[in-house]
Amino acid sequence: MPFRIHSLTRSSASRTAEEFPARANRLLGVDLEISEGKLFGSEKDRLLILGMLLENLGMDAAVRLGDLSRWKEAVGTAEQQLGEGASEERSPPQ
Repeated sequence: MPFRIHSLTRSSASRTAEEFPARANRLLGVDLEISEGKLFGSEKDRLLILGMLLENLGMDAAVRLGDLSRWKEAVGTAEQQLGEGASEERSPPQ
């Protein structure tokens, strides 16, 4: 059975000050920078790290982490926002 993170949702989520360090330590054995219940201090930093991880792992691995129907919903919304069928390259925020 593939590894899944069942709490993935389509919008961002914050954790309590106690949840993040405990989870990171339990899963990774490391301390992470946490600000206002989220990893790293800014959305820009989070997107850059996510992009780096996706480059390393690939998109196929990413979609296996959560409910496939939520990924499909998110892709459908992105297609509507970008224009039907748009698949242009996206850059991380500057």
